[in-house]
Amino acid sequence: MLEALICPNCAGPLNFSAADGESIQCPYCHTTVLRSSQSPGGGRASHQTGKPVVSKTTAGPMLAALAVLFIAVLIAVISQIGDHRNRTGTASPSTSGKPPFARMILEFGSKGITPGHFKNASCIALDQQGHIYVGESGDHGRVQVFDKTGKYLSEFLAGGFDDLVADRDGTLYVMSEGKICRFKGLSGEKLPDMERASEDFGGGQTPVYYRCACLSPGVIHAITGYAVDVPRIVNLNTTTGRVAGTVVVTQPPNETLNLHRILRLTTGEIYGLDTEKGIVFKFSPSGAYINKFGGTSEEAFSDHPLPSQLQSPSSMASDSQGRIYVGNGSGIKVYDKDGNYIDGIGQNEFANGLAIDDQDHIYACFANCVREYVLQKH
Repeated sequence: MLEALICPNCAGPLNFSAADGESIQCPYCHTTVLRSSQSPGGGRASHQTGKPVVSKTTAGPMLAALAVLFIAVLIAVISQIGDHRNRTGTASPSTSGKPPFARMILEFGSKGITPGHFKNASCIALDQQGHIYVGESGDHGRVQVFDKTGKYLSEFLAGGFDDLVADRDGTLYVMSEGKICRFKGLSGEKLPDMERASEDFGGGQTPVYYRCACLSPGVIHAITGYAVDVPRIVNLNTTTGRVAGTVVVTQPPNETLNLHRILRLTTGEIYGLDTEKGIVFKFSPSGAYINKFGGTSEEAFSDHPLPSQLQSPSSMASDSQGRIYVGNGSGIKVYDKDGNYIDGIGQNEFANGLAIDDQDHIYACFANCVREYVLQKH
């Protein structure tokens, strides 16, 4: 008959049989253990008396089960802590080997079609009241509105659109079927469309096709496309909705311009993004070509792309220092105003839309979520 004891040195289970005599060596810590009925009586210090267990048949399995349960609980707690950190204060990996350029402080949304979820978030805009507008590409063009904490507020349908921007007062400008449609951002109430300019094409006057736009105080700058060889920038007064002027940009040497996004700094420089070539073109306030940067090549889609190159870029934004942010298939690329590469935010995720507030907080929409980043101090 087996007699179950516990090793007094390591608490390992011991099973004595009649054949073992009055001592046994612990198979875990190799201590020689005597039966409790025996006195150590001058033996070696390693000779210790075994302690009876609660049950002769279940001590081993009970200890093992308790150990497994403890480890499972510990792993679950660590996992929960890790998930919380990932959503509230994760430093975005730097692509330059330097300390992270920015860290994520907010993430909201997930895949779905119900309020607060996204099927394919493609554009993002901000107003001065702290509202976040997220547009989803598609025939209906759903626009969802959130507060600055990511809480869902409302939504409306704007129709299929190419781009959307918001002014400081919460008016939303949507580039839809060549027009600039206006909405009250929070309620979705439709406002009068902006005036549609015309230009000479094919021997007659043709309404321009507004493809994308950006805002300056009191002015919306819209890029025209499709019907002209050289895009024009049409400036419209946001109060009257009327055309206030037109700028024809200079064609770069050996390049055909096909601009899908526009950005204008407070100093007047204009940046146009060709999403097909992956190139950002820089122009003077009068439209004169200055330089270009970014670019896409086979290396950009390899396992080791050049950091400055772009993978299918789709959006642009700028901060108070004039830095240029470009959303693309490898997160967000950051350049100075001359096009010199600075760093990257995030990796291996497609940043579809970008917007930056007055505090230089960066908002990026991915296919199924929105993230807010703050710059790290260097």
